[in-house]
Amino acid sequence: MPCCITAPFTTLSLILIFRLFANFKANIMKKYLFLILLSLILFACGGNKKLSHAAVRYAESISGTSVLKATVTDVHVLIIAIDAIEGQNYDALARYYLNDAIKHGAYDIKMCAVVDYSTSEFQDGAVVGDRLGKAFK
Repeated sequence: MPCCITAPFTTLSLILIFRLFANFKANIMKKYLFLILLSLILFACGGNKKLSHAAVRYAESISGTSVLKATVTDVHVLIIAIDAIEGQNYDALARYYLNDAIKHGAYDIKMCAVVDYSTSEFQDGAVVGDRLGKAFK
């Protein structure tokens, strides 16, 4: 989303440059600036993809079992909150849940992270807390 906020400012600066070069009657320069302006407008906010229903359903299905809470963030990371016990291999647990999510059709999940439920805070689209284990696709 930060791209969507900065795109109007970039567009405004390109319009000012376009008007500056318009006085020089440089038709080729006008065409290039127009193409740059058009490409910025088209691609500035095009990277935001919605989460798949399979990823959200998977997170909801494992919540309440040995996993106290699970969610998928805006950047396609599966976050699993558990009661942490010291000395455990949480990377292996994250790897297990990542592979299980992919088997259940959540192909857009890029990473799985395990956090301690008592020290983490679930926000809208994000989780703040200490990460105990992680696994990447």
